[in-house]
Amino acid sequence: MKTPLLLLAAAMAFASCSHSPEVPTIKNDILEVEEVWLDDIATDIEVQPIVCDYPLETFLIICGSDSVFVALDENVQTLYYVVDNHVVSKLKTIGRGPREYRNITGIAYSAVDKTLYAYSPDRQSIYCYKMPGFEFAGKRDLKQDVNAMILLDDKNLLLTGYDYDSCANSGIYRYNLESGAAERIIETNYVSNTYTSTSSFCTKGGSVFFAMPGSGNIIYQYNGSALQPYAKIDYGSFNFDNDLCNIDGNKTEDMMKYFSYTEEKDFAIGGYHLDVNDSTITYWHRPRIGKKYCSYYTVCKGKESRNYSISIAGLNYKLFPMMIKNGVYTTIIDGDWESKIKPGEPLSPLAQRIVEAMKKQNDYNPVLVRFRLKSVGT
Repeated sequence: MKTPLLLLAAAMAFASCSHSPEVPTIKNDILEVEEVWLDDIATDIEVQPIVCDYPLETFLIICGSDSVFVALDENVQTLYYVVDNHVVSKLKTIGRGPREYRNITGIAYSAVDKTLYAYSPDRQSIYCYKMPGFEFAGKRDLKQDVNAMILLDDKNLLLTGYDYDSCANSGIYRYNLESGAAERIIETNYVSNTYTSTSSFCTKGGSVFFAMPGSGNIIYQYNGSALQPYAKIDYGSFNFDNDLCNIDGNKTEDMMKYFSYTEEKDFAIGGYHLDVNDSTITYWHRPRIGKKYCSYYTVCKGKESRNYSISIAGLNYKLFPMMIKNGVYTTIIDGDWESKIKPGEPLSPLAQRIVEAMKKQNDYNPVLVRFRLKSVGT
């Protein structure tokens, strides 16, 4: 009796697999791009100065909500806590002591616990701080070098980690902050790890969606227990070379292949600030075209997509946001306001608001711009 039952089970499994829904492939011709003004496609635009009584470094990463976020500076050493557009505290603990670090390269902030998780590559550890005063609350040691991390819930992080000692141990892991237990949910190679940033993840309706860069450019959905492909982005001739996706990040000859390819070839890969709705996927990316990197906003409906290059009328500024939360994008503009003005082009009302806000800032401190994007048809 056992043999027929096994055959029946195998037949049922085969039938189930053969009728599984096909993952939709979205075609993206990155040579087709429309130039648009942010002024024309955005709503609910806010322009706010970030208030601080001392000079701020250029922000590289921000993480949190509209009203409360943590910023990591471009020198990857200083952290700032910003509440209602005011810097209320900062942390710069450089050294070799047990609570010190050389640099910080990634952050995740829990508004519920008011806890910041900051990754230090020189320590290969996640430092935990209680806010608002950056009170040290311990650290978690890791086996992989972390390139990205996001809070899955108040007890778990999703980490993108590469293991230089054993490539086979690289992947995206679910990491329990209480026990330190790590469970890999998908394997990654050097290329997919390198091009998966914190902004590759999107939390939506109890699931996390993320773009896995590579020759396939697959968007996955993870509900906390099961992982499944959601869609695939096909860049045609600009897809990253499949052979390059299998390189070893610890071998000199593989690294030479990688650097040669990324310096000489044009390609499109991955997606950032992903947003997934019932009928639309939107994301940002930086394809390399004509040996130059571009900044595109992409809207996908069905199996079609359209790319947009977004500027602010009158300013020398190509938009690429730093954060999306509940459909609201945040970007930060800093530096000398005069260098931002495009010669011979009138300032739009939005550009005027930005320039006036920058003029009022001391020490070239940044100005924050928040907005929603209208539904752009394909």
